[in-house]
Amino acid sequence: MVFVFSMSMAQKEANIWYFGNKAGIDFNTSPPTALSDGQMNTLEGCASIADKNGELLFYTDGSYIWNRDHKIMPNGTGLYGNNSSAQSSMIVALPGSNQIYYVFTADGGSGRSLGYYYSIVDMSLNSGKGDVTTKNIKLVDRSRHEGVNAVLHSNNRDIWVVFRHPNKGVFSYLLTPSGLEKPILTQIGPDLSIGLNKIRFIIKSSPDGKYIVMGSYNHWTLYRFDNTKGVLKDAITFSNDNNYGFEFSPNSQILYQSGQFHRINQYSLAHFDKDSILNSKISMYLNRGWNHGSLQLGPDLKIYVSRDRSSFLDVIHKPNQLGIGCEFMFEDFDLQSGTARFGLPNFIQSNFSRGVYFSNNCFGDSTEFSPAIPTHLAYDSLQWFFNDNSSLDNISYSENPKHKFSSIGIYRIRLILYKDSESDTIYHDVNVVELPKFKLIEDTLMCSGSKINLHPLDGQYLDHSWWSSGDVNDITIIEETGSYTFTATNDCGTYSDSVFVEFLNLPRLSLRADTSVCYLNNTGSVELFALKHDDYINPIWSTGEITDTITVSQSGTYTLTDNNMCGSNTDWVEITFNDCESYIDMPNVFTPNGDGFNDVFMPIEMNEIKDANIHIFNRWGERVYKSSNLNSGWNGKLNGKLLPESTYFWIVHFETFKGKEQQLNGIVDLIH
Repeated sequence: MVFVFSMSMAQKEANIWYFGNKAGIDFNTSPPTALSDGQMNTLEGCASIADKNGELLFYTDGSYIWNRDHKIMPNGTGLYGNNSSAQSSMIVALPGSNQIYYVFTADGGSGRSLGYYYSIVDMSLNSGKGDVTTKNIKLVDRSRHEGVNAVLHSNNRDIWVVFRHPNKGVFSYLLTPSGLEKPILTQIGPDLSIGLNKIRFIIKSSPDGKYIVMGSYNHWTLYRFDNTKGVLKDAITFSNDNNYGFEFSPNSQILYQSGQFHRINQYSLAHFDKDSILNSKISMYLNRGWNHGSLQLGPDLKIYVSRDRSSFLDVIHKPNQLGIGCEFMFEDFDLQSGTARFGLPNFIQSNFSRGVYFSNNCFGDSTEFSPAIPTHLAYDSLQWFFNDNSSLDNISYSENPKHKFSSIGIYRIRLILYKDSESDTIYHDVNVVELPKFKLIEDTLMCSGSKINLHPLDGQYLDHSWWSSGDVNDITIIEETGSYTFTATNDCGTYSDSVFVEFLNLPRLSLRADTSVCYLNNTGSVELFALKHDDYINPIWSTGEITDTITVSQSGTYTLTDNNMCGSNTDWVEITFNDCESYIDMPNVFTPNGDGFNDVFMPIEMNEIKDANIHIFNRWGERVYKSSNLNSGWNGKLNGKLLPESTYFWIVHFETFKGKEQQLNGIVDLIH
């Protein structure tokens, strides 16, 4: 089966910004236009969202939600964010829906340290103006960090929502059309549980989803991000006091940094190692005493820079260029009546990515390509290079070409865009795959108290995988008997395999109590048997017999041994044959579990008994059974309800045929 997924470009969802003290920008015009109708006054964090046509839907400071009419949305108060949290909120549309939006909030150190929560907005309600239908659902509590960001999954549909807890690590929640999945937890990066590092915290992802930067008060860390599995790796940490904002260039190759050090720093990510990144640092000194806040890439692929209490935003016009070629302009965008504070809206960075969209990347299919270019960035012509050296059809000038790759593997696609006398080159990796391939071990036996690590063997092309237990890691630890299924998906489809793991106990068995038996006419015999349990497998008697039951007619000690892979167990019984007239032989164990074997407590054997009655008591002396017919037996129930496993006490009064009254007593174990 081939699974063909559709991909759609985030078009104008980030075209309307509201931030600061009633400041706003409309990117539907060229150049952008300042907005003055916003009602929000936020010191730091905020988020806004528009529809695919660039029309405002709603905006938030993490505590309140305003609709497109700039009115508080129904139920839109009391969200667990805080307007003094650096990234108080992030708005993410439910994949596949244009009506349902998740609002993720971070309370931060300036609030009540509530942690990370989410609420849900349904835009189909309130005449299309929206209503908060679900509010303040806890993800991780008791965190003073203020950072939350979102990254597009490699399937170009689902969204990773990423945040960090100072003690627990980095959480990556995947939002799919079915809702939020269980988080992926990555224990990586520096200790952020002390000082101001546990309060101020910013998270930004690169537009291509390959990098994440996390900045705290006096250091920042750059990671590679696996946007297939939601895992961070290869952490590089840098020391720097008073960090605040971070942003990547549209091509994801340059990182910009701001803070309360009166300058903007630029770093090249051409080589992912600490020395190379540090040596590439270029500082744009302002020497004006202003503290910079957030950096945010705009739909026009320029980076906008906030400064507290300024009526202007600074702008980096060509952020893909190193050095002064990036064209940093001080006070370049006039906010008119609005005032900037520290924050700018928080967006999914892939909204601003120039790249390549493709579908049908299963081997044997024709992969379809299209350029992922914001609509306002026009080009005259383009050229595709598929990097498939075994193919005769390796170049295309079509807007939406198709190419059938010659083998499985990763191909670096090159797209060149031409505009007037200039060109821009975009690279994108395409992984040509087959259906997921793996196998699990054969069904296996384990001993109780042990553990087994299950994991797929020879796994290939496992983009997204999970266990039937809910574990989303490749390796899962099993301690209980059951069937376990591992499922993996990729762009080609889904494959599953199962294994049954059984945990065995040591063999459990029990024989009757030591018994004296009467000979009648100098003859007699006793039937010996084990009380079976689930793990009773290979019975061996001291007589050499290997059956469940044996019959003996001689006095002596008889043993029964059972064994399995986890060990062995043995029990024994002493049988004595005597010349006697009257006797009652009672068992010391019975198992009323309905298996037809030893289900009733009754005499094993009686002789020369005229009349008898039995009374049975629990350990507290309460009578649970009585009868004048010993052969009817007790089924272990009181008032129709099976009594619990325990030791019970019995008394039998009987009269012999010679008229002699006698009494016997003993104990019996009830085992289910």
